[in-house]
Amino acid sequence: MEDSNFGSKYDRQVRLWSGNGQRSLAGSRVCVVNGSPWASEILKNLVLPGVGSVVVVDSAAVGEEDLASNFFLGGGDVGAQRAVRLAETVSTLNPDVCITAVVDDRALFGDGDEDAGFWSSFDCVVLCAGPAYHACESRLSERLWALGVPLLKVGAVGFYAYLRIQTGEQVIVETHESNLHDLRLDLPWPALQQHVDRTSLADDSYLRAPYSVVLSKVFQQLQQNADGSRRPAPAAVRAALKRLYRTGDELNLDEAYSKAYLLMRNSAEIPPSVADILADRKTTHLDGSSSLFWILCNALKCFYDTFHVLPLSGVLPDMESDTADYIRLRNIYTDKFEQDRRFIRDKALLSLRQLHRSPDELADNDSLLTLFVKNSRFLKVVRGSKWDTMPKILEVFKSGNEQLADKALIYLAFLTLESFAREHHRSPTFDDRPELRTTAIAILCNNHDVKTFPEGFDKVLDEMCRACGRSLHNVCAVIGGITAQEVIKILTNQYIPLDNCLVYDGITGRTSTFKL
Repeated sequence: MEDSNFGSKYDRQVRLWSGNGQRSLAGSRVCVVNGSPWASEILKNLVLPGVGSVVVVDSAAVGEEDLASNFFLGGGDVGAQRAVRLAETVSTLNPDVCITAVVDDRALFGDGDEDAGFWSSFDCVVLCAGPAYHACESRLSERLWALGVPLLKVGAVGFYAYLRIQTGEQVIVETHESNLHDLRLDLPWPALQQHVDRTSLADDSYLRAPYSVVLSKVFQQLQQNADGSRRPAPAAVRAALKRLYRTGDELNLDEAYSKAYLLMRNSAEIPPSVADILADRKTTHLDGSSSLFWILCNALKCFYDTFHVLPLSGVLPDMESDTADYIRLRNIYTDKFEQDRRFIRDKALLSLRQLHRSPDELADNDSLLTLFVKNSRFLKVVRGSKWDTMPKILEVFKSGNEQLADKALIYLAFLTLESFAREHHRSPTFDDRPELRTTAIAILCNNHDVKTFPEGFDKVLDEMCRACGRSLHNVCAVIGGITAQEVIKILTNQYIPLDNCLVYDGITGRTSTFKL
C-alpha cells in the first residue's frame, strides 16, 4: 500500500496509529474461525481499517437463524456456504483487503502437524465460540501457543458476551501516552543550563522567555536559598512568580504559574514498568535470538546506568514567548534528543556486532529506533497466559473478593454453557436448566473445591437458557468492535492491549475486565 493512500483514504486512522501502524495493518494476515453474527462484525471492523488479508474458516451453511442477527446475510443466502457469502459481502467494504473463505476445515483441527503451516501464516487468529468448534478449541489453543500466534476467543449469547486473549509476549513501544513532554526542569543538561543562565530575573529578559526557562530559573534560586536540602513546593514557586509580574499581562508567567506542579516531578525517576524491563533477564542477557526490541532495551539500560536518567523525548510543547527564544530552546531539546538517540544506536550496534548479527537490522528499522527513544519512559511488555484446562477464573470464587467475583459470573456462565455444548453438541434451552445448573456446580465444587453457589449466577444462567444459544445484533456489534480493536493493537504493536479477559453485560451496558 502506497504512503500516498494514507493521507486520503485512511487519513483519520493514520492520525491514531501513524503511517507505521497503517503499514503494519496492510501487511497483516488474520484468520477468523466460525462465521457467527459477531464474526461478521469483527470482519467489518478489520476490513474497513485496511488489514492486509483475512481468511474466514467455516464449514456451516447459512440458516434461517443467521438472518435474525447478521446484517451481512440475506434471505437469498440460505443454504449457501456461510464463509463464502461473508467473504463476498464484507469484501465490498474495502477492495484493498483480500478476503478468502475456507469451507473444508476438517484437516485444520486434527491431531497431526499437517496444519501447522496454515496456522503459522497468520499474525492473529480469532475464534468465534460456538458448538461446532468447542471440541477443537483446546487443540487450536495448544497449536497457536506453540507457534507464538495470538489467539482471541469471543462469544455472545443473549445479552452477554466475552472476549479472552491468549498471547505470549507482546512488546509495545508506542503506547500513545497523552504527554510525551520531558522538560527536565530539575535536571538540566549543560546546554540547557547555559540557556537558563543567560536568562536573568533582574531585567526584562525573562518576560520574553518560555515558561520552562522561567520555572527552572525560579526553581534553582529557591533551591539555593534552601541550601539544596529539599525540593521547593509549588506554592513557594507560585509566590516567587507573583513577584515577577510587571503589568499583570505577562502570558509566559501565567503559563509558568499554572505549570508550577511540574517541578514536583523527579526527572531521575523511572516508571515501574520501565524499571521491570531494565531488570528483565532478556535485557541483561542478550543472545542470538534476542529481538531488536530487547537489544534496544539493553542499550537503554546502559544509558540509564551511565547518566541515571532516561533519554530525552525531544517533544517540546508550544509556549508563550519571543519566537527567537522559543526556537533556540527547541533546538537545544532537539540536539539533546539526537545525542541520546546516537548513544542508544551505538550501543545497539555494538551488541549486534558482539552477537555476530548484521547492523542492517538496526539501519532498516531507523523509525523504530526514533520511536523507542522518544517513548522510552512509557515502554510496556505484556506477558499473557495460556488457556488452562481448568480456567483460573474459578479461583476467583475461592478468593473472597466479591467485586471480582461479580465480574467473573458472566465468564463462568459461558464456561458452563460451553461444557454443556461439548457434551450435547447443542446450546441449552430452559428444559436443560437443571442440568446446566448441575454442570456449573460440578465445575465449581468437584474441580475447584468451591462450596457455595455464587449469588446472582442463576439469573445469568436463565438469560443463557432464554437465548437458546442465539445472539442479539447490538451485542454482537459491541463485542465485535472491541475484539477488532484488540486485534489492531496486536497487529500494530501500539496502545496497551487488554490483559486478558473482558465480559460485556448488555443488560446494564457495562464491560468488566480481569486477568486470568
